[in-house]
Amino acid sequence: MKFLSKRFINNLLSAVLCLFMFIFSFVFITALILRVENTAIIIRNIDITGVLFDTEIAYYMESQLNGLPFNNSYITLNEIENFIKSDAVSNEIGKVAGKYTSALSAGDFDYHITTGEVFELSKNLAPELYELFDHRMTEEDYGHFVRTLDDILDFRGLSINGLLEDFGINAAIPYLLLSPFLVWGTGIICILCLLLICLHHKSNIKSALIFAGIPVALSGLVYIAAGVITGFYPGLLSDSINRLLMLAGGFIILAVRYGIIFTTTGLLSVAAYFVVRYINRPCRQTQKSVLKSKNT
Repeated sequence: MKFLSKRFINNLLSAVLCLFMFIFSFVFITALILRVENTAIIIRNIDITGVLFDTEIAYYMESQLNGLPFNNSYITLNEIENFIKSDAVSNEIGKVAGKYTSALSAGDFDYHITTGEVFELSKNLAPELYELFDHRMTEEDYGHFVRTLDDILDFRGLSINGLLEDFGINAAIPYLLLSPFLVWGTGIICILCLLLICLHHKSNIKSALIFAGIPVALSGLVYIAAGVITGFYPGLLSDSINRLLMLAGGFIILAVRYGIIFTTTGLLSVAAYFVVRYINRPCRQTQKSVLKSKNT
């Protein structure tokens, strides 16, 4: 009876540790996806044309950019989207996102991108702007372009406080989700869970491979399934969610990418368990034969 009770407790503890490993692996993947370093990837996969098509902001943007005195081409919404999604522009937007995250972490909720910062950013994009406007821009042209962008976007309105009010969310939510401490914290907890699993199975350490590998693989599979369903079978979702997915293409790609990494890691751990078990089998059989011969 005591043996059964001890065995039940050991199995229960193993199940609890596996559950914790699954939960924190899942949260760790989420934290990796939300890193500000992924901004450029997210920008490149937003369906900007689909979101802004036939809206006032799209018409106003086209009108203002085509009205610039130095512009030698007719700019459409598709060309604006291609410009924003170019590697150089999306990388610069990623740097701006990094500044917003740093200001949020420092508690500077009044921070917003300034015309001076956009002016310097624009000069870094001279080849892309030349392709967009078919014109090599002068200092005066850059100034005119920045003032036009300010008119379209209203840089002062893009303060952290302003964005929080527009989206109707509390500052604590983006502070937690975008904080690098979320990645480090959940990563450390995953390592602790792994150590606890190894400690619990110290008498048969190879068992830790399967008890750690399965929850890690499952957490990755959840993200792969979510990415596949949202990316390839949007008909299964409501229209409102489908419209939201126009903004979330980058998140879907990242979810599948990290899901594959974690699933592969977990399955390799499980495979390692069976390989070690197979290698050790002849040794155990030899030991049994030796003991049997001694007894006889």
